Amino acid sequence: MDEDQLPTKEKVDEDLLKECEKNPGHRKFLSLEQCLNEYELSSNLPEHYRKNVDKFKELIKHQADLTVQIVSGDKVGTGFVQKIDSSEICQCQSCKNSDSSNILKVLQISTAAHVLTEPHPDDQEKPTTTCIFFNDSKDPENIEFDAEKLVKSYESKETIYLKCNICRTDITVRLQNSFERFTELLKTLQYTYRMRKNSEELLVIIVSHPHGGRKRVTIGPRVETNHNNAQYEAATCRGSSGAFPVQIGGLVQNQPSVHVGCIKKGTEMNNKEQRDECINVSDVFIEKKILAKSIYHRCIDNLKRLLSRLLENFQAVGAC
Repeated sequence: MDEDQLPTKEKVDEDLLKECEKNPGHRKFLSLEQCLNEYELSSNLPEHYRKNVDKFKELIKHQADLTVQIVSGDKVGTGFVQKIDSSEICQCQSCKNSDSSNILKVLQISTAAHVLTEPHPDDQEKPTTTCIFFNDSKDPENIEFDAEKLVKSYESKETIYLKCNICRTDITVRLQNSFERFTELLKTLQYTYRMRKNSEELLVIIVSHPHGGRKRVTIGPRVETNHNNAQYEAATCRGSSGAFPVQIGGLVQNQPSVHVGCIKKGTEMNNKEQRDECINVSDVFIEKKILAKSIYHRCIDNLKRLLSRLLENFQAVGAC
């Protein structure tokens, strides 16, 4: 099942989760409420990550706040707030009529290119793209804002940015606080588990809108990483395209990225039958300065380990 075959907004229904062919029953998809319960979250984390379950719980909470549902034409996908900039005084009618105008915040939201409905040459109007915030629970807030495509200088063809203008301070303050805390926690956890090397020890956490429904969280191992993409087994479905795969463990060089789909591999079962195994893939839109910084920190870590071993050897020789 290709995930660029996105669900349409007319078909959004929680029953689709149970009928899903790719992930029957969606047993690997956790609700946000489950992830905010430390006992349930801990049971879904690898053992060596459980001692920091409180940090993972908070990380997922803020990751969910920054995850948005995207409706473009008749397609439904997922996006993630990557940047929040201040702009000029808002000139919308609501602000003009109020006693004090708000500062307009410009959100840059990453998503997969195939999430957007491209205008047909015969169409008089281009399809509208909407970002829906906080569609988290059975009684979602569903705050909607229009968005437009941004032209960026990244080389990737699979990743795009949307621009969303928001002047409601209750939303922008919440997003800004979540963005700052999420960034802080992500750096802390990545540093804590940077020495993990085995694939079963490398973690990926995804918050997305499978089948256009409310947010779900999936957790799984990262099986391969290179400069072009990351491959992982955290479950995804149609509607997950554009989600931000949070990577913990090892030396992460390809943040940020977006989920773009899956690749299928034939695997031999015990009964000699063949089945399709889907490995999820993220696309990378990394700037050179980010890569250079990552390589710099990697070199520093290697140098520290080398100096530590040299010091140990020197002390051992002195003891003799």
